[in-house]
Amino acid sequence: MQHLAKDYGVSDRAMAKLCARNRVPVPPKGYWAKKNSGHKVIRPPLPTFVTKEKPKPKPQEPEVKKPAKKKTDLSYTWQDQDRKIKQIFRDYRRSLLNSIRYTILIDSWNCDYSFGLNSNFNPSRHYGDIRDSLHREPFNETRWLVFKGKFLDPPQLKGQEIEVNLTPSIHFNEAERNKYLHLYNEDPPKSVGSLQKGKPDNRCYISFPEEAMNVLLWAVSVNKMKFITFYGEKTRYGYASIFNFSLREKAEDDE
Repeated sequence: MQHLAKDYGVSDRAMAKLCARNRVPVPPKGYWAKKNSGHKVIRPPLPTFVTKEKPKPKPQEPEVKKPAKKKTDLSYTWQDQDRKIKQIFRDYRRSLLNSIRYTILIDSWNCDYSFGLNSNFNPSRHYGDIRDSLHREPFNETRWLVFKGKFLDPPQLKGQEIEVNLTPSIHFNEAERNKYLHLYNEDPPKSVGSLQKGKPDNRCYISFPEEAMNVLLWAVSVNKMKFITFYGEKTRYGYASIFNFSLREKAEDDE
């Protein structure tokens, strides 16, 4: 929704309201995280389109001369934009500072792999966004680490089981991050993953730099990683954004 809204020069909230007003279904929360992690997702169908009757034309009213428009003061326009950007980053820092810690004791892990044709391949697509690289390659290769364990904290989740899916992403490699830094000047990144709390399963989907895959795979294979810690939002309606994560041999409180 955020990336589509940019193409039309509106906010993601305005785009969401427009879809709701016209009964256009949109992907539910967690849809893209599941899809990028290789999980099967269901695309909601479009409703049957019904044309509306055109309203009868109103009688033409006598033309009234409008007062001359005042020239826009560009200095005020720039100041409003500057204030808006500063507010965006104040909210961004506030959300990071108010994040809570989730700690998981790892019980088991496995490494999954898949390879095949990319159904999103579109060589004629114009590339102007990070996600557009999903359409560049005719093949789709997916590798992810899957951890299973139990929550140690926060207290309200202690003892509950969870599955954590870590997916390597080329977009998070250092060179790729530097290439697209300009996209975050007014639209900072929102998360690196999500936590979905459900019954009976809790699941977490997190992306990390593809270039770190070999290091992580070696560390877990020699039993060096026993705890997963991540910071994110408090769960709301069973969902929370994840801002950062770490794999550790010891829990943070033990260090």
